[in-house]
Amino acid sequence: GSFGSLFLSMYIMSRKNKKLILQYSFLKLEKEDVEELSNKAAIELEKAYREKYGEYKIKPQKPENINDVKEVKDKKIQEEIIDPPKNEDLRKLYRKIASATHPDKTKDVDLSEVFDQAARAYENDNLAELLNIAGNLNIEIIKLSPESVVILKNNIDNISSKIDSLKGKAAWYWFKAKSKEDKDKILEFVFNFRKGEKNEKNNS
Repeated sequence: GSFGSLFLSMYIMSRKNKKLILQYSFLKLEKEDVEELSNKAAIELEKAYREKYGEYKIKPQKPENINDVKEVKDKKIQEEIIDPPKNEDLRKLYRKIASATHPDKTKDVDLSEVFDQAARAYENDNLAELLNIAGNLNIEIIKLSPESVVILKNNIDNISSKIDSLKGKAAWYWFKAKSKEDKDKILEFVFNFRKGEKNEKNNS
């Protein structure tokens, strides 16, 4: 299993850092479970909502003019220019993973997907995800610098926040609801929220 692979590949690490990596792996699985359950609940919730209140659609908001789009692009370019150099451990680990999974070398579809995941993690400074991938590939995990441990903790905080955010949405409350009364309250809340959102759009 993936936890077994993680243990094998990080034997040289301190107990504290091992715990952090395993904590991230657990939270990643937790997030995937919550997302899956929330998506199923969201479909049920929307069906119940339409049965009670009728269909409701919100048109996607478009930028007011082309200058708004240009401003966003300019800001992104500016952020890339001042973006600090990548952490050394992040770079080393990404190179190891890329070497083991690059489509040109492996011709393996599954490993190609892992390569893409690693590239996204590297781009987003997600050291925890790279460590998780390395563990699953049985790549020996390097000893982490104090700076890397800070990044790892931030990655853990980030995925924890995403789980909390998912659990704060109506779909999760719908999944957890035990009675028809609870579900009716959730439907009423969604109706009032969407009604307020619609009024806000009409007034703007």
